[in-house]
Amino acid sequence: MDPEVRKALEELQVIQQNTGARMQMADAQKLQTKTELRKVILTAQELETLPTDVTVYSAVGKMFIVSDKETILDDLEKHAKECDATIKKLDDAQKHMQVSLKQSEDNIREMLIQRHKKS
Repeated sequence: MDPEVRKALEELQVIQQNTGARMQMADAQKLQTKTELRKVILTAQELETLPTDVTVYSAVGKMFIVSDKETILDDLEKHAKECDATIKKLDDAQKHMQVSLKQSEDNIREMLIQRHKKS
């Protein structure tokens, strides 16, 4: 096998391994973020059922502070938006990784076709 082709195939293998690992990491982060988003939504739903005059507490580190229901709901809404943005960012990153991998494979394939035509 031609040394240039061998080197290109080895580089493709490294790219595939790295991309696969990054894709798995992104999947794990997405799963964790989706779980967190689900918890935020469920918490907000439970808070909605409470009367407005009930005392609610917000966790700050190891302590709890008295807070009003609307403030906590606003914080949960902000957190949900952050989770949605994170999930979208991870989806976009995965799409970009797939496109990059496909381009690398296409480049190798084209190089092999050109080598085959020359011989």
